[in-house]
Amino acid sequence: HWLSNVLTMVGRFDEAIDEAVRARALDPVSTAINTQHGNALYFARRYDESIAQLRQVVELAPAAAGVRAHLGLAYEGAGRYDEAVAEFEKAIELGQSRPTFRARLAHVYAVSGRTAEARRLLATLEAARAAEPLDAYQIAVVYAALGDREAAFEWLDRGLVEDPSGSLWLKVDPQLDGLRSDPRYAAAVRRIGLEP
Repeated sequence: HWLSNVLTMVGRFDEAIDEAVRARALDPVSTAINTQHGNALYFARRYDESIAQLRQVVELAPAAAGVRAHLGLAYEGAGRYDEAVAEFEKAIELGQSRPTFRARLAHVYAVSGRTAEARRLLATLEAARAAEPLDAYQIAVVYAALGDREAAFEWLDRGLVEDPSGSLWLKVDPQLDGLRSDPRYAAAVRRIGLEP
């Protein structure tokens, strides 16, 4: 399970998926292991397979807010924005409105053209950051979706200073695909010790 997670972070997706399948064979009803399998598929940009896997996990654990959020990411990756919004809203309801879930909702608003809603939600997240910890990386991802590269890189840099562990998915995150051509992206990936 954890090997699959690390292999996913470094972009070795086929191996990550193989390890997740092995872990599932050992513990087929584990929510964490089954979710990791869906995540490996998501980061490999195999969105339909990720959706199918994560929907099975939702059946196993319908009240698991994190699973709902991961399914929302997969729906978003597949361009199924209404379903993504529904899953993020369910995650917010189940997870006591965790800031990370609200940031993911802001992101899907941005990529689906609901930019005014995305900006409003982002403003509340930034304003509440002192009281509700939210990784700067999550804010950067929303700015990237809004097409504001300068703000996205400013928040990525801030996140690398405040809490570099929040940026561990930087190399492989589909939500940052729009920044990959910028030299600052490769520099940020190197700062966390990975090769772009």
